[in-house]
Parts: sequence; C-alpha cells; structure tokens
Amino acid sequence: MSHHDDASRIEQRVALAGARVSPEQAAGLAAYLDVLRKWNQKSNLTAFELTPPSEAAIDRLIVEPVVAANRLLPADRLLRHRVRRRLAGDSSAPHGDSAAGCARRSED
Repeated sequence: MSHHDDASRIEQRVALAGARVSPEQAAGLAAYLDVLRKWNQKSNLTAFELTPPSEAAIDRLIVEPVVAANRLLPADRLLRHRVRRRLAGDSSAPHGDSAAGCARRSED
C-alpha cells in the first residue's frame, strides 16, 4: 500500500468520525504511519497490524487523536502553544508561563 493510499484512507476514516483533515495533514499523518510501521516491525510498539494498517489501527492511532485535538477549546490551544514555547526555551514567551505555572493556572 502506498503513502498516497494511506493518506486517502486517513482522510476517509477521519471524515467518518465527523472531523476533517486537509490533504497536507493527511499526508503528514501517513508519513507518521510509515515511521510507526517501520519501527513497529523492529519493536512491537502497537498491537495493531500496520502492513497494511487495519481500519482499527488507523482509527486508534490517527483518528482518535485528531478528533480529540479538534475538541480542545481555543483557550486550551493557546495554553498548549505557550507551554511548548517555554519548554523549547523561547525567551520571548510571556513571563510566568512556565509549564508548571500554566498547569497550576489551568487547574484553578
């Protein structure tokens, strides 16, 4: 099965779950699936068949995270972005936005 076929299947499975990915995102997710397939053969990373990937594998490894990400509130996305910047050592991120500080504020 080709990378293009995986991308098409990903788009279809995501659509069945009521979400949407762009063709570029589907291609990126198919590339991730390729890497996962390669390493799954060397070390059993998943219990799913990935050569070719079963529908269950695509749903659990790709579709469910995409759907979950789409359900994040805009404020959650902003918080996640700030945490990533701080963890990456971005000194331009607003002060007080350390990962621990962000986690504390989100629990309040």
